[in-house]
Amino acid sequence: MKSPTHPCKLILTVFSFTAFFLSTQLFADSDPHAHHKAMMKNMNMSTVAESSADPHAQHKAMMKNTESFKRSTQKYIIPKVTLLNKMGIQTRTTDLFDKDKTQLVNFIFTTCNTICPVLSGTFSQLDKEIAKLDNDIELISITIDPEYDTPNVLKEYAKKFNSSDKWKFLTGSRDDIITLQTALNAYRGSKMNHEPITLLRTANNETW
Repeated sequence: MKSPTHPCKLILTVFSFTAFFLSTQLFADSDPHAHHKAMMKNMNMSTVAESSADPHAQHKAMMKNTESFKRSTQKYIIPKVTLLNKMGIQTRTTDLFDKDKTQLVNFIFTTCNTICPVLSGTFSQLDKEIAKLDNDIELISITIDPEYDTPNVLKEYAKKFNSSDKWKFLTGSRDDIITLQTALNAYRGSKMNHEPITLLRTANNETW
């Protein structure tokens, strides 16, 4: 009889798969943004030249240098804030982050056309794989653009990825989202400057 796949082994396998795509992802050109212009002085000349026509040059440069994911461990204190799920129902973080479950958390926004589709694609693949397991694993995607990503927008976004009930999408007030990001060391000041961070905590474990 074939032994069941350990959830952590499955997750790390999919993350390795994601890292490959992060290093090869192609992006559509669009008008430049002020944030990326400000970042030019910190880039090499080839990136600077590219960024004049590509607002996502910073992400592209980062992804070209991404050959594998970086792993670290940390204990976080989850702040008590209230979010909204894709159905518009209030969800307290004290209830959302359930230590009895293995949980993965990422930060995305629905209009992103760079790393967010890759992050969501990875969760989509995991969503399908964990459906085959008996383990209680939960996926959580939190928008970093709450002004645009209303519950209805997240609901439509979730449909695009055929998400199951094990994959939650959340929004909320801008202040509460920033408070949560900051507590999880994921806040970078702007949605255009976010990083492809995924947090993983196994059941009954204090460490992410």
